[in-house]
Amino acid sequence: MACRLCNRELLAKFQICLARLRLKSGTVTFMKLSLLLWLFVALGSLTNQAMSEIYAPNEIPKDMIVTLERTACFGACPVYKLTITADGTVTFEGYENVAMKGIVKDRISEETLRQLLSEFEKVAYFSLRDTYDGSEDGCARHATDMPSAKTSIQINGRNKAVSHYLGCLMQGDEFRIYPQELVRLENKIDEIVESKRWIK
Repeated sequence: MACRLCNRELLAKFQICLARLRLKSGTVTFMKLSLLLWLFVALGSLTNQAMSEIYAPNEIPKDMIVTLERTACFGACPVYKLTITADGTVTFEGYENVAMKGIVKDRISEETLRQLLSEFEKVAYFSLRDTYDGSEDGCARHATDMPSAKTSIQINGRNKAVSHYLGCLMQGDEFRIYPQELVRLENKIDEIVESKRWIK
């Protein structure tokens, strides 16, 4: 599913670039078109390869560790950290503004672990930036006093972490956090392990 989504996104980007070339030159030469098509096919292959390294559908890599940490804000934001390991162990560490302070452990099924890993696959996690904080990271606007969400994954010998300041906003919307796919991943991690039972 994620690979198909990726291919649709690549096709859409190709069509945008093609339209821009037409606007600039009035026509698109065969050479330009061929070069663009080759670049997008190559990019698609690399993206799909990286995604397949994250997740093998029939097994959970033994070194898998997923974390989500939510930090303090200027207010009563819940401050906690989730750690999920390959055997299904979920560790909740509650710090501030949560119902359960300290360490709580639970376990999720292998099927739920697969669902969790598929969410990382959907956003092509290893292709994301390491930080989303300022204009250089794509933040069109910047709200102050917001919390951060820090995610990470260790799998198949690879590590990736993303620090996401939730005051990183999109252009045009009154309050829409950028990038939205990362927001969805962060929320999905909470949803999959049902962390709200320890927060509220």
